Amino acid sequence: MTGEELDQYEAIARHQVAREARWQWLLWGGAVVAVPIGLWALARGWQSGFGGTAFGLLGLAWLMGYVPYRVSKARQMWQSHLDAVAAERQRRLADGPPVG
Repeated sequence: MTGEELDQYEAIARHQVAREARWQWLLWGGAVVAVPIGLWALARGWQSGFGGTAFGLLGLAWLMGYVPYRVSKARQMWQSHLDAVAAERQRRLADGPPVG
């Protein structure tokens, strides 16, 4: 990878990390709200049978908990790409300028 390509890749990775972190507070707030929704849906299903409402609310609670998890995994992946770019820059500095 040339230095210019490395710069472009770093910019893309940095943008993705920022993009994934932008709405993190809202996603984790939704995950916190998902717990009482899930508990209420379980109690309702246990009490009056697992009908469409109980399953729908359980699905909503699961989704509200799963989405923040996936977003955090994507952010970790892009952060590892940023770390790899930094390591490559350090390696290139240690090796010195290219010969030829």
